[in-house]
Amino acid sequence: MAAFPFDAQRCGLTFGSWTHGRHQLHVRPRGDAASLADFVENVEWRVLGMPARRRVLTYGCCSEPYPDVTFTLLLRRRAAAYVCNLLLPCVLISLLAPLAFHLPADSGEKVSLGVTVLLALTVFQLILVESMPPAESVSLIGKQYMATMTMVTFSTALTILIMNLYSCGPSAHPVSTWAGVLLLGHLA
Repeated sequence: MAAFPFDAQRCGLTFGSWTHGRHQLHVRPRGDAASLADFVENVEWRVLGMPARRRVLTYGCCSEPYPDVTFTLLLRRRAAAYVCNLLLPCVLISLLAPLAFHLPADSGEKVSLGVTVLLALTVFQLILVESMPPAESVSLIGKQYMATMTMVTFSTALTILIMNLYSCGPSAHPVSTWAGVLLLGHLA
């Protein structure tokens, strides 16, 4: 689930008998893969294939071998709906955060824009959590949301700092020597 919604899954289905050995029940597939002729397409998953594998196992309790057949269902998630409904809005909303730096410094909407973007990302992250199955690792899209929310938080904090510096005006304390050298000498 770490690659959600761009993940692929493998589901093994094993058929065999534990009560009848190879001499009483002969289990084998009809071919190298299961037939998908009667398969009904799913809107969320695409079936890549269903290869079959036959094994003959012997267990410690019995000398007789026991055959089984394992079909491995190979699935890939169709990600288009997740990209359009979760990933693309996150990218577009995150593009709004740097625009706060282009608003005039005396505008009161600079911080409001950052907070609104952060709230919108939080709502989309809640929708994402509801649409994802539980997993032990954080998915790529979840990491992207967290990175975007961190960027927007820093952007909003910088906007608050800029507004604070702007509003100080001439009554502010003079800049210390070390801060002037650092800001005006090295970073300018």
